[in-house]
Amino acid sequence: MPRTPKWIRRHSQHPTLSAGGPDGYGSVTVYPSLSSGTGVLNEAPIATILDDTTGNITQLNGPLGIALDSSNAIYVANFAGGPLYQGSVTIYPSLNDSGLGLLKEPPTATIVGAGTNLIYPDGIVLDPNGNIYVTNEGSGNGGLDSVTSYRPDGNGGFTLFSTITGPATGLIFPWGIAIGPR
Repeated sequence: MPRTPKWIRRHSQHPTLSAGGPDGYGSVTVYPSLSSGTGVLNEAPIATILDDTTGNITQLNGPLGIALDSSNAIYVANFAGGPLYQGSVTIYPSLNDSGLGLLKEPPTATIVGAGTNLIYPDGIVLDPNGNIYVTNEGSGNGGLDSVTSYRPDGNGGFTLFSTITGPATGLIFPWGIAIGPR
């Protein structure tokens, strides 16, 4: 059963993003950045990725994790997305390209299906090279909890390049993920 808590990512240089929704399908809402320094945001959203309850257009389905790349493209970890009700990562155009308002269009790229090792993705983060790291809750579906990594394939898609999993890792229902300085 997908969980739909509201997660908020705030960064003074980027817009504030909120993922989740009460309907089990969800939305991603984009607010102005908190660069004013006040720490208080009381403004209308500048954009929303929203779908109807079928999840057919934007392919959002239980979005939990959200991240931005260096061009402000939005990456979403969908806890129960994809055509077979399995997890997915959907990628949407840069806010600079898509304009403002309601975004109801397909993602520009999707990571889903056999060979991705995605089961129930929660957290998502990108490194400076554009590699994606995703936490997965797999033990509830007969798999193992994990962190999967994907690198750009040069054709607008992504290729699985590593998986951290197994009892020795100590991973138990991993949710969040961050990349620290080297």
